[in-house]
Amino acid sequence: STPANLQKWRSASFFDPEKSMHLSIATTTALCCSLVASVAAGGNGQQYPSPADQSTESFSAWHEDYVAWIEENSASLNLQNYDLPEVMGYRTNFIQPQVMMHDKFLYDRETDTYTVDKFLDDVQARYGGVDSVLLWPTYPNIGVDDRNQYEMHESLPGGLDALKDLVDQFHARNVLVLLPLNPWDHGTNDSGMADYEALIQLIQRVGADGFNGDTMNGVNSSYWNEAISEYPIIIEPETMSSENAYESDGEKDLETNLWSWGYWQYESAPSVAAYKALTGGKHLTHICERWATDHTQGIQNAFFNGAGFESWENVWGIFNKMTDRNAALLERASKILRSLGDLLQGGDPSFIPHIPVTNESSQVYSTLFKNSTHKVFLLTNSNSNDGDASTVSLTLPCRFDEVADVTEVGNTNYTIVPGMNCYDHYGADDLETPTGSAASTGLTEFECSELCTSTEGCTAFVYGKSEGACYRRCNVFAKLCVDGSEEYDLYVSSAGQKKLTFLDLYNGMEMTGSCDATRGEAEVEIEIEGGGIGAVIVTTEGVDDFTKHVMGDLRELTKVGLGKLDNTFTPLQQTMVPPPPPPPPSFLP
Repeated sequence: STPANLQKWRSASFFDPEKSMHLSIATTTALCCSLVASVAAGGNGQQYPSPADQSTESFSAWHEDYVAWIEENSASLNLQNYDLPEVMGYRTNFIQPQVMMHDKFLYDRETDTYTVDKFLDDVQARYGGVDSVLLWPTYPNIGVDDRNQYEMHESLPGGLDALKDLVDQFHARNVLVLLPLNPWDHGTNDSGMADYEALIQLIQRVGADGFNGDTMNGVNSSYWNEAISEYPIIIEPETMSSENAYESDGEKDLETNLWSWGYWQYESAPSVAAYKALTGGKHLTHICERWATDHTQGIQNAFFNGAGFESWENVWGIFNKMTDRNAALLERASKILRSLGDLLQGGDPSFIPHIPVTNESSQVYSTLFKNSTHKVFLLTNSNSNDGDASTVSLTLPCRFDEVADVTEVGNTNYTIVPGMNCYDHYGADDLETPTGSAASTGLTEFECSELCTSTEGCTAFVYGKSEGACYRRCNVFAKLCVDGSEEYDLYVSSAGQKKLTFLDLYNGMEMTGSCDATRGEAEVEIEIEGGGIGAVIVTTEGVDDFTKHVMGDLRELTKVGLGKLDNTFTPLQQTMVPPPPPPPPSFLP
């Protein structure tokens, strides 16, 4: 078929913005997509499981295994592509819907024009807006004739020039654009080139930012290699098993697939985004649950991980609209995620999921992200969606040892905590090499304090009495330390500790709190709704203007509690509109 004919096809019945034509190939592909989602949800390495419970003992043992798993499986990964300047900013692209090209908010049939502002204004008003879109012009219409997936793009209203203008309009609103790759497209016109060549050529022709690999379990590097000479792109497979992501002895898809969808199974405690953990917080997962009628757990799991969410509503022409409550939850979550973006995605390579900051019976879970001036705790509450917010007591690690000053030997005072032992994964960071060894033995407590004081970064030490053993430590959080019985004592310095500010970011207010520098703990209280989220910031920097602005926005957003918003799913009734009659065949007189 010629490009001229492709332009004529756009007015025929199979490009009907009011409905989709479900043919046998469409039905087959739908089943295929459902199978992919089902297999992914069954567990394929996207999720790292949570601890057995919220006790400090369970967490410490779990965290030790979790860190060992990361070290073992990330050692052979080459993550240099994540740090390319052209794509670094894509890490914080948290909210993405898949969008049908005939969506009534994106395309106006009467004027034959795309309406990007109408679409973006709608999602902004309903759930806080989007950061990228996955445009979808192929399935389920593909198969109605011989057009292949690339010709389906060419036959859109206005052709590729109009598609490029559409992409430009999204870019003008700071929204990235992805196109689809349908590897199951067989039996249609031969494009004359490999898919990785045809797709990258299309992406670069219209200025798109990448693609989603429909039904694909990871995408091989040929697509990345084809694109990189022009500009690096986002590659986002529909799913990615651990075998393809990082376990293979050969190519590892995680090195070039900088994003991925996640079909997750949920339990009361959130899972950990495995690929984010393996890439030092840089890989972005968009949790996808296309047919869900309640997105509470999906949004909570994404928020807990500082990850992304697929806000997909128009599913093949069936409008699965988010409820008012889900939309409000997503708007609040995305406001927080975007405001903290760089810290949450790549800013803290050793972020700590499931750090126990509540009591053992609580269903409030927390992840800690930190840098030298901020500690951010992202919280989710797995209690029922109904009812008002409840007050939750938190015990937060509050030491900022990374800003501690190194003082002269003998010029620092240490406070003793008798009978306490702290080490890696158990309440402190171990500064010894190898970890677990002693810096020296046969020392007095004073000699050990001098050794710690003269060591950069050392703000505490554990003293073993029987052998005079000295173990240097930092970042003490006494809640996770263990009983040292009569053998071990903990000595903690307060050097370098600064005045702290405590912020309840979700509710937009400053909190009352103080840090016990010896134990490294601060006791605070927060209001958090059942089925809701929270965010607490502890900082040495006070409150800057940007944070004040975000807090003001969130104060307004949270005036109405989630429990007061309707969470009833109501299906949208649809009307089938008959297509216009086709033109008469040209061979008739």
